[in-house]
Amino acid sequence: MSLNNRECNTQKKGIAGSNGSIDLKRGRGSHHHCLDKLVQEQLADLQETRDKQKYDKARNLATCLGKIREQYRMDFKADEDKIRQRAVALYLIDTLGIRVGNRKKEGDTSETAGCCSLRKKHLKLYGEKNNHMVEFDFLGKGSIRYSNKISVDEIVYSNLQRFLKNKSDEG
Repeated sequence: MSLNNRECNTQKKGIAGSNGSIDLKRGRGSHHHCLDKLVQEQLADLQETRDKQKYDKARNLATCLGKIREQYRMDFKADEDKIRQRAVALYLIDTLGIRVGNRKKEGDTSETAGCCSLRKKHLKLYGEKNNHMVEFDFLGKGSIRYSNKISVDEIVYSNLQRFLKNKSDEG
């Protein structure tokens, strides 16, 4: 990007102060505006680069999606609960588009959640008679409420029951 004198009004009225520094705000126009414009363009370029990287990563992921789904479906029946939990989390992220979420940092008092930080109080199971319905209700990123009631695969439902067994509402 090139900036010319006219665009940024770089004509200065002189030296301000005894230390010889140039007062950028004393010129005919505001150099601050020019700096803001330059910074905004740089940030926009950076955001565009990040967005393209995300897009490219998603396109590459799409080529592996079949294998990922096959694996998490096999993992629904794993011996270890940790593997089953990962499988159910992947299923929910894949089918509902719920954000992943993460552990809270010490001192973080926000009540937001994502797929991997859901607690018992964030979901209700409605039973086999109700077509394995699960209701989600929690605050997601940006404290935006996520509320949804869906039917899940029977194996997902039974795994959720297993995970919630003996958990308090906060656990």
